[in-house]
Amino acid sequence: MKKLVTRTLFVLTLLLALGAVLGGAYSIPAQAATLAKTTSPQIAPAAHIVPKPIKPIGPVTNITVPNCAGRTDFFKVYYNWGSSSACFANNGSMNVYMPGANEVCTGNNTGSVTWLDETYYEWYGVYFPSKWTCYWINGSSNSYVPVYNVTIN
Repeated sequence: MKKLVTRTLFVLTLLLALGAVLGGAYSIPAQAATLAKTTSPQIAPAAHIVPKPIKPIGPVTNITVPNCAGRTDFFKVYYNWGSSSACFANNGSMNVYMPGANEVCTGNNTGSVTWLDETYYEWYGVYFPSKWTCYWINGSSNSYVPVYNVTIN
């Protein structure tokens, strides 16, 4: 009887060990559990956001958003994957949200835009020093970027 109990316990121990080795038991490493709690949520790609008309998000100085109406002297941002544009006039700064931006034309201005590289989630503030010049802006994977601020000097 004693042999039978010993053999049974030995077989059960082997079965439990075999089950754990073959994936019967799984636990998340402590480092992964900690990492999951501390990372920030990912931002949805701009391609999944339906663009809306440009509206200021934060405080506005003297900058205005006039109708472009074929004028080339305004500071202009092409967004919505090239299908839309917004013009800006007068000195100042405005927080905006323009998804899918790829080009900035300065018109009779100098200024900057702030955009987010959604591949690495890094912010860029790019200054455009020359008047009457168009510049391409893109993310690290040559992708369109969301613009969050426009400043005219």
